Amino acid sequence: MIKIRIPKKFAPEIQYTFEVLIGEFLGLPHFFTIDDDHQSFLLELESGKVLTISNRFFELYGEPLGYQVLHALPRAPARWSDQELGIQDLPILYGEAALSSTDDNMLLHADLIASSFFMLSRWEEVIDDQKDEHDRSTAAHSTAVKFGFLHRPIVNEYADLLWCLLLKAGYSGDRTQRTFSAVVTHDIDQPYQWPNWQTNTKHIAGDLIKRRDLSMAIHNTQSLYRTTMLGAPDPYDQHQYLIDWADRHGYQAYFNMIISQRTRYDQSLPPSDPRYIAMIRRIEAHGHKIGFHPGYAVYQNADLFNQELNVLQSMVQQKIISGRQHYLRFKVPHTWRLWDQAGLEWESSMGYTQMPGFRCGTCYTYTVFDCLLRKKLKVKEKPLLLMDATLIYYLKHWDHQHLIDLKQACKKHGGEWVTIWHNDLVQHKLLKDFGSIILN
Repeated sequence: MIKIRIPKKFAPEIQYTFEVLIGEFLGLPHFFTIDDDHQSFLLELESGKVLTISNRFFELYGEPLGYQVLHALPRAPARWSDQELGIQDLPILYGEAALSSTDDNMLLHADLIASSFFMLSRWEEVIDDQKDEHDRSTAAHSTAVKFGFLHRPIVNEYADLLWCLLLKAGYSGDRTQRTFSAVVTHDIDQPYQWPNWQTNTKHIAGDLIKRRDLSMAIHNTQSLYRTTMLGAPDPYDQHQYLIDWADRHGYQAYFNMIISQRTRYDQSLPPSDPRYIAMIRRIEAHGHKIGFHPGYAVYQNADLFNQELNVLQSMVQQKIISGRQHYLRFKVPHTWRLWDQAGLEWESSMGYTQMPGFRCGTCYTYTVFDCLLRKKLKVKEKPLLLMDATLIYYLKHWDHQHLIDLKQACKKHGGEWVTIWHNDLVQHKLLKDFGSIILN
């Protein structure tokens, strides 16, 4: 049993971070004491040795939210390499890249607690004033991209470093052993390209008037004719293909369904449409999961969130426990509160639309923290690592090897390779190898 002594100042934030690193990630038994005699964090082992972690962040600011200011963001993180500790070029967001020791005590000068809390809580997004047109934090303005570590699950690396130091201090227990897994999700934003004549007309008119693309209008008119007049399959009706693909490869897939039709960004079928019900029944019959996909406007409004969730639940035979925000539209920590108050187990919106990588610094599911109310919530985050639309609409010229490297980083830590494969992009010419990328 590890005794963790922490100061009273910012105790909720500090205790939460230890609970994730030591408890959830490493799986080590521990308990806390609050001790204002020390400002650092002390991990006392049964061997009598102590691992001290420097408090280089929280001690500088006043409660309750004094650290949520621009000048508190990490600046030019130190990079730490040490073969004996198993780290290479590891970004240290707060503190110094150094370790000193005596016979009974090791002092870690790197503040891994503040560094981990920064990534897990996403408090940098609370003070982000450079949101995109959909009110989303962007990869380009993130600390991870600015300092070149979005491609690394650095919180997992911090946990590994803590484990190494605990072993050096004489810890004799075992850590949790994890096995890599692929989590394949499908956000069904638009079940059909040609669902009804009203939508069909708007689509063709948009090609001509808004997009001013005659060739696209001709192409889509031909597609509309083949689908509605000749009985050809709707181009977006790839749901059975995705079901069969998951069955063939032995995956339980997650189909996130949207029922909202509140805005022009919501292009779902009406909940009463028999095609929608039939689709859900097929998915459930094959043992796959139905997830909740709140509408575009539903990312800060609990009433709308609960209304849409209740409608979807009435359509589904299984209990809905998870899902993802439409358009990855998310406001930290308010949107987490919606999922928490609804009693859902996990959500998976924490990935950047514009770039794949580790937005939360981890490839593990973890319990989230409300950095404004300063409390740990019950809902968990399953971070999104790769989305098909990112490759087509944002990167365009993407590096296949970079995606494989991201997956390898996830495999190294026995993490969850969480991806999105949209039904309307299954046949896209730029995604010929996407199925193999998202596989184990």
